[in-house]
Amino acid sequence: MTPPHITDLFCELAGITKDNSVFGNCCGIDDFLISVMDKMVKLAKGNLQKIEHIKKQQLVGIEYQDNIFNFCCSNMILHEDGKTNIIKGDCFEKIDKAKEFKPTIGLLNSSYSTSINELKFLLNNLEALEKNGYMIAILSMICALYQKGEGYELKQKLLDLHTLEAALSMPDDLFYQIGTNICIMIFKAHQPHQEEYKT
Repeated sequence: MTPPHITDLFCELAGITKDNSVFGNCCGIDDFLISVMDKMVKLAKGNLQKIEHIKKQQLVGIEYQDNIFNFCCSNMILHEDGKTNIIKGDCFEKIDKAKEFKPTIGLLNSSYSTSINELKFLLNNLEALEKNGYMIAILSMICALYQKGEGYELKQKLLDLHTLEAALSMPDDLFYQIGTNICIMIFKAHQPHQEEYKT
């Protein structure tokens, strides 16, 4: 689970508006999409037609695990939704379905399994975004270290395709049960990172 103050922070960092289309490729129990939906509904200021459109067309998530997928759908219904597009399956196989929603913002709380897997999920999310869309992810700190070794080629690929806008270190005890140092990274999609660009 991602703490609410972090999901709310992601909404602020992303500059969520009522017109964004938001994608979570490892949506888990939907912490991010629920925070995003709440923010977008508030920004719709009671416009019922717009609120319906937000729920039907502007939120999309993919979840692989059966039990988490069921909990995810239930969680959205409990938050008075039930219309959000939660796709059951592998995000690498279902990415084209997500692209149909033309997402402008991607959100990810990675699995922390290995830096290589985390970077693959990051690239997967960015692939679905529209050009100049923003992707915000919680990752192991190792993903932010640009040095030879594990995952170096994937890190280079990230910068060849996308711009790293910012990296933020987070408190060590944010996910105390995980026991890893984490950071937040913000990318601009489909704009190669220029050598002179100041992150």
